[in-house]
Amino acid sequence: PWLFSIGFSVIFSALFAKIWRVRRVLLSSRRSKAVQAKDVASIMVWAVAMQMLILLCWQLLDPMRWQREIVFSDDNGYATKSVGSCQSE
Repeated sequence: PWLFSIGFSVIFSALFAKIWRVRRVLLSSRRSKAVQAKDVASIMVWAVAMQMLILLCWQLLDPMRWQREIVFSDDNGYATKSVGSCQSE
């Protein structure tokens, strides 16, 4: 979930920051206030930091564990086919 969540946060925050920047430029066209890169980057850093904090709390409080389920076994009881996934309790 880390890679997916962080990737989503980076993409979403970049799009949000771009829309916010365009809105700010259009609204402040009369006052000619420049929007700096650090203003846009702070939105992205804040979003990714919040996502990492949530994931860290989740990882510490209820970590994911690999659970394997045997689908088929042979006559001797050995697993021939199994399916596994990560799950939290």
